Amino acid sequence: MATFLALVTAKIKSDAISPSLIRNKRYDACVNDCLLFCKTSDNDHSLDRECTKCGEPRYKAESLSARKTFTYMPIGPRLSRIFGSDNICKILYSRQDLCNGKLTDITDGKIYKSWYEDGGVFQDMEESCTVPLALFCDGLNPHKSMATQKSMWPLILTWLNLPVNVY
Repeated sequence: MATFLALVTAKIKSDAISPSLIRNKRYDACVNDCLLFCKTSDNDHSLDRECTKCGEPRYKAESLSARKTFTYMPIGPRLSRIFGSDNICKILYSRQDLCNGKLTDITDGKIYKSWYEDGGVFQDMEESCTVPLALFCDGLNPHKSMATQKSMWPLILTWLNLPVNVY
């Protein structure tokens, strides 16, 4: 009986939480990283069973399980969630003062401040209405062999104007 109650409780919790989760999108990918098997405005590869570039099969032998997948985490819904609450916005944009006139954050620098001046990226916009992002990437060879042409490119997207106490 206790197991049944635990399962029912877990189901109720799951039903309460699942509407607020942000879904990741998973796409099948070519094992040689030629393309994603998805539909775009230019091409529709969503039904292809093999790569149109290199001819490699999309699925494992005798199954409809993809040989390789790519997980996409859309940033739009995440930013909408962050800015959907007044309390979170107040915390995020509570500015820190300079400590003894020294730079303590990227937002104290000349380049960041120039973004909001005339001719800057965010001219005529309030800082609290912008989300400056930085994209970092670095290629690496996962098998430490220069003979292979396969590599990985981890991408890190960072929000630049978060207050120091939020990091």
